[in-house]
Amino acid sequence: MLPTLLFWLVMLTCIFLSLWIRSRRLRRFWRYTGGEAAGEQVFSPIAQALGNLLSAAGGIYLSGQLLVEFLKLPEIPQIVWQGTSVDLLALLSLWAAILQPFFMWLVGLFRRKS
Repeated sequence: MLPTLLFWLVMLTCIFLSLWIRSRRLRRFWRYTGGEAAGEQVFSPIAQALGNLLSAAGGIYLSGQLLVEFLKLPEIPQIVWQGTSVDLLALLSLWAAILQPFFMWLVGLFRRKS
């Protein structure tokens, strides 16, 4: 029970922090570009960050699928966890999209130091 609870707590914390970093970056972008044009629909930074996260994960997943098909690799197995079947490539692409802002932040730290 406790390991499952800790797993979900870490997972939700990573997702929350990823969305927070993405929405902060989007807010800065809108502040510097002067906002949106008149008559455009306004979305919240969290909604834009969530859309950005899902589109990044989808792009990584499609690229992975094309790579697997092009290289004629064996089919990627399904993972069964607590009675739920999950595609391993989809799970990896989602985690890559979640962790991407953290890696970009670290790269930014190293660039500033050099």
